Amino acid sequence: MAVAVGEDTARLGWLDGLRGAAVLLMLADHMLALASPAHVLRFTLTRLSLPAFMVAAGAGLAARGRLPSDRRVVQCGAAAAVATGASWWLGFALPEAVTLYLLTLPLAWALRRAWPEAVVLGLVQALSLPVPWGGYQPGLVLAYLALGIGAAGSLGAARWRWPGWVQTVGRRPLAWYAGHLAVLAMVAGAA
Repeated sequence: MAVAVGEDTARLGWLDGLRGAAVLLMLADHMLALASPAHVLRFTLTRLSLPAFMVAAGAGLAARGRLPSDRRVVQCGAAAAVATGASWWLGFALPEAVTLYLLTLPLAWALRRAWPEAVVLGLVQALSLPVPWGGYQPGLVLAYLALGIGAAGSLGAARWRWPGWVQTVGRRPLAWYAGHLAVLAMVAGAA
């Protein structure tokens, strides 16, 4: 089988496991959000799904030593479009996390050299200069992505033992991300 330039030729099991755990946390978080209109139940470990996703994305950038392929960026854009529409329908916060991730990609190479500074700047933006919208602050996404870049060596060396099914989920995080939101929107629309 021929592999296109820029495509992954080898899986990183620890990274698939981390992404899989983030997907499972996200699924639980969104289910709790729909089950509890007051969002009382969402103040749980499930709120770690965004940090886990972005740390995994940053670690993947560092571990592979290159930016995502054009094909992957298009996939992220498609997932962001589906997720944004479904999230709007469900009343979740906008803009979606994948959209913010795409906005940070042009900074990825600079983040590799100055990730501690990016963490600080991201936190300053999120805490002191918030953008007036209901979604995640871009600074938080930037900070978590930078933390992933800084922690990639440690995460990869940790020899985490993820169950195979968690790694399998983590191999297709965008499909799970956009797909579950589309299904939830359809179910909510039918109710």
